Amino acid sequence: MMKQFIRNFKKQKAVGLLNISSLSLGIAVAVIVGWWAINEWSFDSFSEWK
Repeated sequence: MMKQFIRNFKKQKAVGLLNISSLSLGIAVAVIVGWWAINEWSFDSFSEWK
């Protein structure tokens, strides 16, 4: 699988760079949204509403 990726990357550099950058951007957005969600859920957890 890795050999195929390298072979295709050598043939089509623009497409390979676009795929790698979009994958890394997607992972970064998922991590940021996850951190934001954890922060929102943990906000005001120190006090209980009665």
